Amino acid sequence: MGWEKYKEISLVIVDDDSFTRELLTTIFKQKTQLNVYSFSNTDDALNFLKKSKVELILLDFSMIESSLLADDGQEFLEIIKLDKEKERPLIILMTIERLTKNRIKELGVDYSISKLFDFGNIVSEMYAYLEEKVN
Repeated sequence: MGWEKYKEISLVIVDDDSFTRELLTTIFKQKTQLNVYSFSNTDDALNFLKKSKVELILLDFSMIESSLLADDGQEFLEIIKLDKEKERPLIILMTIERLTKNRIKELGVDYSISKLFDFGNIVSEMYAYLEEKVN
C-alpha cells in the first residue's frame, strides 16, 4: 500500500476502551505513515482538535466514560458540527450498532465500521477509504 502519500494526515483515535485504543494506535503507527494521536475521552480529543489540524477521526460511538464536554460519540459529533472555524475532519465511527446510511448522514459521519472489526483488516479498510475520499 502507498501510505507515503498520506504521511501528512493526522489520525485521532477516540475510544474509552484502553485495549482497543492502544491496539489501534500501535497498528496504525506500525503499518501506516499517518500521524497518530489517541485519547481516552472526548474532552482531551476536543482540546487537541482546537489546537491542531486533524484530517481524520476514528471515533468510538458508545463511550461509557463520561466527560465534561461530551458524554459520548454522539455529543462529540454535535460539538464538531458546531465548530465553523475549522475545516471538519473526515470522521469514521466505530460502533457495535448497525447504522443505516441515513443515520450515518444524520450524525455527520463520513463512514462507519463495526467495532467488532478484524484488527488485521482495519489498516486496509482505512487505506481504501482514504483512496476513495482523499484522491
